[in-house]
Amino acid sequence: NQHGLYRGASVTIEESQAGIGPMCLSRMCSRPAEAAECVSIEAEIRRRQELDFSRAEPYPLFTSTKHTPYVTIGEELVTIVVGQGAATNGSVGAVHPMVDGGPESVHYIEVVYAVDESGKVLGMRRLSPTDAA
Repeated sequence: NQHGLYRGASVTIEESQAGIGPMCLSRMCSRPAEAAECVSIEAEIRRRQELDFSRAEPYPLFTSTKHTPYVTIGEELVTIVVGQGAATNGSVGAVHPMVDGGPESVHYIEVVYAVDESGKVLGMRRLSPTDAA
């Protein structure tokens, strides 16, 4: 983990959007076995944050707009992208690079996830260097 864990802005899901399920493409955290896996992955991410960056909490909102996650709520889908440029389709700010290279040049976002107000993981997705930020 080269840059650490970053916090995005809090968003509110309206009651009319309550049917939006807790899922992120390849990972759902609402089923018991998957929820346990999501909790374990998040615990490891936080452990590495403290070990590598001497801080338990994610970096505050907008510490780095290239690393800040941005959430968009649609009618049936919640989308998380990383980097202000990804959130604005490139019109403002940088998009976090996703570089699929050898051991010396590989650079990408490993995991994106969302939590509710109590800290429960709602959805999580592991990314590969070939995925979009």
